[in-house]
Amino acid sequence: MAIKESSKYILEAISGVLILLLALILGIFFRTDDVKETEKAMKTQKKLLELRLALEEYYNKTGKYPKLGVDGSSEDLKRVLPHIIKNKSIYFKDVYGKEKIESTEATDKLEESNKINVIENLKNATLDGGWNYNPSIGEIHANLPKNIYLQNINWSEE
Repeated sequence: MAIKESSKYILEAISGVLILLLALILGIFFRTDDVKETEKAMKTQKKLLELRLALEEYYNKTGKYPKLGVDGSSEDLKRVLPHIIKNKSIYFKDVYGKEKIESTEATDKLEESNKINVIENLKNATLDGGWNYNPSIGEIHANLPKNIYLQNINWSEE
């Protein structure tokens, strides 16, 4: 009888350890996904801040916002014509410090994208990645659905 009872306790202990290990593995898996999504949200916010700072610096130098959204300009900022002040050309690419617009981060629902959607009203956003830009006031937002990176961020307000 003692052998049956000790076998029963050993089996219960082993199954308890297996359940604990499974819970740990699942916890690590889901925690890793949360960390990855948080990193994507932070990277997108950083890129958005860099774009906004460059737009404001360009505006301070020229008195105008750049004409982003020109065909192919997301991939090649040389396509954005410079503003000329006192025979000096001021290029947005030089103010931004990059040859192309940075992309919003990819998810399992959206690919990364650096396209610029020129829109006057954010309610017209397509929410399919890239950036929404209003050149008349220099406003730019990530063109992403709310909570895309599981951070409950409303990107049209960010």
